[in-house]
Amino acid sequence: MAIIERKKLIDSNPSIENKPYFLANELIEQFRHNKQVIFEANETIIKANNEQKAIQVYLNNLANSLRQEEREKLKISDINYKPTEAKPIRVKAPSTGRTKLDLTALKKAASELGVSLIFIQQLIISKGISIDEARDVIRKSIELAKQSVQ
Repeated sequence: MAIIERKKLIDSNPSIENKPYFLANELIEQFRHNKQVIFEANETIIKANNEQKAIQVYLNNLANSLRQEEREKLKISDINYKPTEAKPIRVKAPSTGRTKLDLTALKKAASELGVSLIFIQQLIISKGISIDEARDVIRKSIELAKQSVQ
């Protein structure tokens, strides 16, 4: 159950007196349960991996007694084979060519429009436009919003 749903259930139950403590206790119990489930799942994975490795080693030993054609049909491969790791391709991030924004002009535009400075800054950066262009975009957006309300 999601934490928010669990909290709503606890909050809606009038018989529970100390709701934060009760929720914390419930979450700790769920945490312990999840920890045990994860531990058991990891044990299962480790056991399966060990079985796989044992089978692979046995097949490698058995492959010596088989003919080449039989080995290829069974696709028995060497457990010790380790392919070379591919080097990751590194792509240079494109330069944004950003210039420093005029803080006073940003503050002036924000106060004129009645919006936050960060809002204008994000618009400028995301669209790659100037402060004046951002001011016009926001002004048009506000006018459209006012018209749709009326």
